[in-house]
Amino acid sequence: MNSGQLVQPSEFRGKEALLRFDHIGHNITTFDVYAETSSKIYASGVDSDKIKVGKPFLQFDLAKTPPQPD
Repeated sequence: MNSGQLVQPSEFRGKEALLRFDHIGHNITTFDVYAETSSKIYASGVDSDKIKVGKPFLQFDLAKTPPQPD
C-alpha cells in the first residue's frame, strides 16, 4: 500500500518475489524483480549465488523491447 504523503514507487510483494516499479504514477517504464529470502522457487539460484537477495534478478526496461501494438 502506498501513501499519498510519502513519495515511493509502487510494489507488489508475493511469497516468492517482490515486483517494484521505477516511477510513481501511470508512466511506468521499468520494473525490477527481487527474490524473497523464503522463496522455494528461487532457492537454488540464491544458494548458488546466481540470484542475490536484495538485488534485482530480473529487470524490464520498456526502451529495450520491440515496439508493441496499440
